[in-house]
Amino acid sequence: MITLLGFLFLFSGHLSGQNWNKISREIKKKHLSSLSSTYLLCHYNLRQKSKCFEQLHVETSDTIFILEDSNDYSEPTITLTLWNRSDTLTYTSGNCYYNAKNGGKIPIKQDKPGFTKHMMKLVSDWNIDEIRIEDEKNGGSLPQYWVVATRIILNEKKYKIDCLYFRYFFNIERDGMDFK
Repeated sequence: MITLLGFLFLFSGHLSGQNWNKISREIKKKHLSSLSSTYLLCHYNLRQKSKCFEQLHVETSDTIFILEDSNDYSEPTITLTLWNRSDTLTYTSGNCYYNAKNGGKIPIKQDKPGFTKHMMKLVSDWNIDEIRIEDEKNGGSLPQYWVVATRIILNEKKYKIDCLYFRYFFNIERDGMDFK
């Protein structure tokens, strides 16, 4: 059984109002070492086209969490949910793989998160041990696809980025109708 790939990436840098594009590029670079470049290009394009960072209400000292996935259902779709203590935003974009080189379709803002409350809680707590357990116990659904979790810790003008990869997990008894 495939297990959690890990959270081997850390980065520190400077943050200002003009650097959201830089942060998104740094996230993309960190992801490139462990996942398919097509997935990552799709995720990067969705972050850029949605201007999600500019739309999220962020304090000078804050933590932003991001969950991104790509699925291969009848029409390939990517989902991006980002949140902090005061705001949550979700975007989707269809047919990502076909349009990966030209940026994919225009993102659609969603009314509710694209991930289960349990998954978002574990990521908010950055509970890596429990995420590993969930990946092993409930991450084997078919079709199987990967979730990329990112944590950005902002402290005044500095930031630190942590990344984590795991299989999408779902438990019908716990998560019930809490799915996309």
